[in-house]
Amino acid sequence: MMQPIQIVALIAAVFFIARVLVLWRSKKINTKSAFFWFLIWAGVLFVAFATPVIDALSRPIGVGRGIDMIVYLSVLCLFYMVFRLYTKIDKLEQEITRLVREIALKK
Repeated sequence: MMQPIQIVALIAAVFFIARVLVLWRSKKINTKSAFFWFLIWAGVLFVAFATPVIDALSRPIGVGRGIDMIVYLSVLCLFYMVFRLYTKIDKLEQEITRLVREIALKK
């Protein structure tokens, strides 16, 4: 019998996988991004339904519960994604500044 959290995870993952497919087919995201997000949501399903495996993987690295390890890894991944977004935004700001200066000098 499925636990309530497994049902929630299944519904969320199926919804978001379908959303990724719609965005990919309409060319709003590229194949690389679609594949990345598909892997993320497939990972959510794996974590939700393979808890004994996750628990077994967490013990050798010194984490008592598998869900704790998943939370730690998720936070690390989120920090990395925020860092990447920050660097992309910084690069865009520099490019906008350069373009504005270039346009101002032409006028």
